[in-house]
Amino acid sequence: MGIFKKIHADIVIIGAGIAGLWLLNRLVSLGYQAILIDNQGIGGFQTLHSQGIIHGGAKYALTGSVTKAAMNISHMTKLWSDCVSGKGEIDLSTVKILSHHHLLWTRGRFTAGLKSFISSKILVSDSAVLNPKNYPEVFKNAEFFGSVCQCEETVFDVGSLIEILAKPHRERILLSSPETQFIWGSKGLDLIKWEDVELTADQFVFTAGEGVEKLLEPLENSPKMQRRPLHMVYLKAPKLPKIYAHCIESGTKPRVTITTHTAEDGREVWYLGGEIAEQGVKRNSEEQIKFAQSELQELLPWVNLSQAKWHSFLINRAEGEMPNHTRPDVPIIKKIQNIQVVWPTKLTFAPLAAAEVLKNLQPVSQKTDQAILDLLGIKKAPLLAALWNQ
Repeated sequence: MGIFKKIHADIVIIGAGIAGLWLLNRLVSLGYQAILIDNQGIGGFQTLHSQGIIHGGAKYALTGSVTKAAMNISHMTKLWSDCVSGKGEIDLSTVKILSHHHLLWTRGRFTAGLKSFISSKILVSDSAVLNPKNYPEVFKNAEFFGSVCQCEETVFDVGSLIEILAKPHRERILLSSPETQFIWGSKGLDLIKWEDVELTADQFVFTAGEGVEKLLEPLENSPKMQRRPLHMVYLKAPKLPKIYAHCIESGTKPRVTITTHTAEDGREVWYLGGEIAEQGVKRNSEEQIKFAQSELQELLPWVNLSQAKWHSFLINRAEGEMPNHTRPDVPIIKKIQNIQVVWPTKLTFAPLAAAEVLKNLQPVSQKTDQAILDLLGIKKAPLLAALWNQ
């Protein structure tokens, strides 16, 4: 079948996760003719299955010192807060917020350590150990012995966030094909072609996470990527207490991180990350679920999980390659010829990743809406859903 749509834009973004969506919004607001493509849909797998926590640096300071990661990520909370108030670079005033704060909780003998940790002022100034009378319901049980710290870290419903970022620009977000061809030339990427569409641009930005690696195989000296594997667990039940918290003990990472979500069928979902997910890659699904059940029985024995249905899945957090496979402290941006490759590192860093990309872009060249008019009739990308809604 011959090409019937030849489209040229200032910028084409490949990958409709948080990084691509945030960048698209910023580009359009600045007058760029920008198009976003994805061969599956809007949301991406990694973004859609994040826990939605806008980290303020608390869990990254658990080593007992202020790390570079903690400092960098703490600066992002105000930017996100401004967006939620409708005064930021993107209006997120209608986003669904699951919780306005996240908790750190410790048990028994670790309690004194948490109080000392808070008083050291390593955490942001508006974090504090709660009085027991102000504990959330899940920690008011008589069996709980420990301390709870409240950190002003917002937890978003990620599906709501994705929908808000996509809604104003749905006509610009195209569904490409798994067989999409990327045609490379001496100056970089010449064009993208699928079915009846041929897409060219002055500049291209890859925000496709793990998928970037295969796409860039033909490119000489392509930037390298590393994977941080996770084995996530979620459980669904008709009724679960709401909890948004990291369990902190003697290590430098949360033993488990729990966020609560509501599935489309009305059941509650506990989504488990932290050390349980990182170490879980050594276990198969059955072993991981049994381990998660054991952990929650030990940490929250008063919560009745007898009606819960348990699931697990593997996911890779894609990052730009670092020496010795260390965890990046900031987004990783690589520029080669007419392309940029973006790994935001964490959902929280999406605005920073977009800002770094903008620094490298050429000025706007296209002055009309012709590129958008040309998109009429091309299939638009659908919104994707989290696994517990599929």
